[in-house]
Amino acid sequence: MKLWILCAAEADMTWPERCSAEEYRAACLRALESAPKAIPQKPIPAAGRSVYVSRSPLAQASARAVYPDGSFVITELLDELPPHAAGAGSRSLRFRRLFDRPDRAEKEAALARAEALLDQLAESDDDAILVSHPGFIALLLDRLRVRGYCVARTGLGRVQPLERLLLTRRDMHCGGCAHNCFLDNPGCGVGRDKAARKSG
Repeated sequence: MKLWILCAAEADMTWPERCSAEEYRAACLRALESAPKAIPQKPIPAAGRSVYVSRSPLAQASARAVYPDGSFVITELLDELPPHAAGAGSRSLRFRRLFDRPDRAEKEAALARAEALLDQLAESDDDAILVSHPGFIALLLDRLRVRGYCVARTGLGRVQPLERLLLTRRDMHCGGCAHNCFLDNPGCGVGRDKAARKSG
């Protein structure tokens, strides 16, 4: 099974430069309900893969723009973590984002959602596309690594809007050199040798 993950686009809204914890939470929730900013990348064929999308209008509009031919499955299992801002008084938006951490109950609930989604996908073992938001994607990546998946990203650091990630099981790769080839299409001698031994 291969999983492609798309982070929803940036919301087409004006964020406050400074805000209280309550104003920050309200702005985050408003962003999830907003339309996305213009999406510059060309549409990508879903190629028959199911496209699982969070319930937020932002994620759904992003999914339709990037995968216009997709068969969409809207699910709460991909919803973003609730915004949680620490610190009293008015703080910069950068500070609020930097210290936005879910509390224990919120994180445990999100982990349960991630595990339920991955169990569901593992049962079908079909390739799929997942469209969600930065906070939940980061948590989902941790769960996938624990389950033995390799992550190929188009970005560095925190997951960014419209970033695409490919997740594949480690046993689909040769793992014997820096190439880490897919065994169904090995590009080096190490990969070809391991693919031959696996098929034999």
